[in-house]
Amino acid sequence: SSNGVSYSWDFDDLGNTSTDPNPTYTFSGAGTYNVCLTTTDACGFTNQYCDDVTVVAVRTDNPNNNGTVTEDRSQLGMHEWEKAISLYPNPTSTVFNLELTGLETAIQLMDVNGRLIAQREGGENQIQFDLSNFAKGMYMIVIATDQGVITKRVMRN
Repeated sequence: SSNGVSYSWDFDDLGNTSTDPNPTYTFSGAGTYNVCLTTTDACGFTNQYCDDVTVVAVRTDNPNNNGTVTEDRSQLGMHEWEKAISLYPNPTSTVFNLELTGLETAIQLMDVNGRLIAQREGGENQIQFDLSNFAKGMYMIVIATDQGVITKRVMRN
């Protein structure tokens, strides 16, 4: 619970859940999972967001994981330039940071209806977005580089 908000993650994988705001989860194997986040505020109002997560490759060579299958991000089609993008904190109550190490970008911040809220262009390494004047809920960040386009999601609670 953070600022009176509680989090409930359902990983759609063997009944596993988490109440951590930013959990790390190891899926049991390759497949598509419908992962859902439900937030509840201090007044009892809830918001839910679900999205499919596809795990296409796994490895089991970590001796410290008690035989659990772990996600191998290097095999998930993640390009090197995508690893240079970092978004935090997520979820956020107001401001979040987007780090773009060494990338020339065009960025669009949109609400769930596709309405453009903000846009930035250039080679800034760190960009701050302030969502304090916008409704709680899910927002999308579309990041276009000369290497490709990626969409990230951020939750305002």
